[in-house]
Amino acid sequence: MRVLEIDLEQIYTNLKRIYQMTSKPLLLVLKNNAYGIGLREILEKVISRLFLHSQEEMIWGIALRDLEEAFSALHYLKTSGLEGIRVLSLMTEHDEKRIREALRFGVEPVAYSYEILEILSDLADELGTNLRVHLKVDTGMNRFGISWREFLDRSSRVWGFLNRFNLVSLLTHMIEGEDIELLEMQVERFNTALENITSFLGYRPLVHLYSSSPILKILESGREDLLNFSDILRPGIISYGISPSLTLVEARRKLGIRSSVTLKVIPLQVKDVRPGENLGYGSDVTVPDRVNRIAVIPLGYNELPRSIGRYLKFRCDTSDGSFILNPLGKYCMDCSFIEYPFLEKKELYALWDGQVEEISELTGSAPHEILLRLASSLPKRYRLSTEGGNLKLLKVASSG
Repeated sequence: MRVLEIDLEQIYTNLKRIYQMTSKPLLLVLKNNAYGIGLREILEKVISRLFLHSQEEMIWGIALRDLEEAFSALHYLKTSGLEGIRVLSLMTEHDEKRIREALRFGVEPVAYSYEILEILSDLADELGTNLRVHLKVDTGMNRFGISWREFLDRSSRVWGFLNRFNLVSLLTHMIEGEDIELLEMQVERFNTALENITSFLGYRPLVHLYSSSPILKILESGREDLLNFSDILRPGIISYGISPSLTLVEARRKLGIRSSVTLKVIPLQVKDVRPGENLGYGSDVTVPDRVNRIAVIPLGYNELPRSIGRYLKFRCDTSDGSFILNPLGKYCMDCSFIEYPFLEKKELYALWDGQVEEISELTGSAPHEILLRLASSLPKRYRLSTEGGNLKLLKVASSG
């Protein structure tokens, strides 16, 4: 048995917690199938529940990776009676036909390049100037967006596009760093662009500046004044109770945002071994001196690259206490080894609060990558509160 258990109740609690601490409506980042967690399940069991409990003001909208994801999400919302939620496409493709279809259906594209601005400008002639568009400003990350410097010069060609449609909001993605001064510098750059855009348009678009990392950093540092520069917040991975980096784990915990994912496995086989014996396909890995029993578990290349999996420890809680079980050797295709002190097979679990961030720090990967890889490849089981407050298990969903 191997399953990734998703606590939808905890995700619901995390979102409420972010809103309560900031009093800002949320644009939820649900890209890549909600980081593999399951877009449909989040929409059906979390977003819809917020609406049913008259907390619509919490959710300003949802942001998806591309037009295809946005189409799928908006179709579900429309058929479920949740049409008041905006649906944004963050990585809008440079495809006029697809953008036209998206606009007609109600998807709101994020324009992050001159090519997309040109397409939208052409479509405004066909569809009207009330197209709802969001503009990304690059404040120093140099990934997506029109550079903030473009808005300093009235001779820049960007001004020829902005009055062609309804500019609903401006956004950026912050460089992640330890210093609050770096955050302040990017806010200053963004505000300079915002002031010039507002002067040019004659109205101020809405602003969503902060994703997961800046939200935690602002709250941790006590600089809630910085929240005043953003009308909307854009939480991503912290919605699921995972920090963008190891340095922000304690900040997340102090704010009451907890992990919602647990990896559970039951060994396929328990074997007695002798130190020095071979372990796996090759002869280059042997049983360590301290080990005389191992377990074979159903996790391998399909779930995680070995560079990450070699740091994936498991825990087993018994009447004699909690045991931490270390990984051993290399993958054997779909299986791997762990040291194992028990005679019988027991349920083991991993990804306890903070473990994803620890592994990402050790491997130089990102917590997002670990969550996405595991959640996309493993069967998932969802937990949700019943009316009486008790948790119930929902059906297991297949991977992908």
